[in-house]
Amino acid sequence: MAHTANAGWVLPAELHHLAQSGGEKVIEELIELFKQDVGERLHVLRKAVESGDLVTAASQAHSIKGSALQMGAVNLVTTCKHVELDAAHHVSENLERLVLEAEAELRVLASSMRLTQ
Repeated sequence: MAHTANAGWVLPAELHHLAQSGGEKVIEELIELFKQDVGERLHVLRKAVESGDLVTAASQAHSIKGSALQMGAVNLVTTCKHVELDAAHHVSENLERLVLEAEAELRVLASSMRLTQ
């Protein structure tokens, strides 16, 4: 199994070692849970941005960022960092665009996050 690196995703070393030690099924389950959770959180984030609820937007972006960091989704981490900072500083002009970017990044991740190439 190769160390995966594509579409803004690099399997973190800890998960790579777990997969090599026979934990491939656990990693695949973590990936599926990650995609489902982030999808749900992005939906809440979108609704928060649409309604002007910047506190919820910042909170959801922070949670997504943490999950993405643990799973090695580096592009999503960067986008959510910008959402979190903008929302926390009440800068709403770019939030819609950033949410669209995060949603697009999740779509790319959904098709690229797998252990085997």
